[in-house]
Amino acid sequence: GGVLNDRTIPRLRCRAVVGAANEQLLEPHHGNALLARQILYAPDYLVNAGGLLSLLFERGETDEAGIVKRVEAIGPRLASLWEQARAEGLPPQVLADRTVEEKLASIRRP
Repeated sequence: GGVLNDRTIPRLRCRAVVGAANEQLLEPHHGNALLARQILYAPDYLVNAGGLLSLLFERGETDEAGIVKRVEAIGPRLASLWEQARAEGLPPQVLADRTVEEKLASIRRP
């Protein structure tokens, strides 16, 4: 984690960061730094579904078709996030975090 930071972001020579590593941003403001450099960022918890899908399969909560369906949903979900982030002028991780917080809050409500 934390591989995207004040030292590494200026050295990036890419148009997007879509990695499977957990907690790629050292600090939340590093997402803003990527946005400022016009580097598209995909939050790890949105694109890295392997561990969760493996667990769901092992526990018998889904089958191979269910896994395929969930994997196929990642691309459209990510495209929607990027579109909305661009429309709102927000770094993608800010919008993704907000979405997760809203979903968790709705689950916790009695």
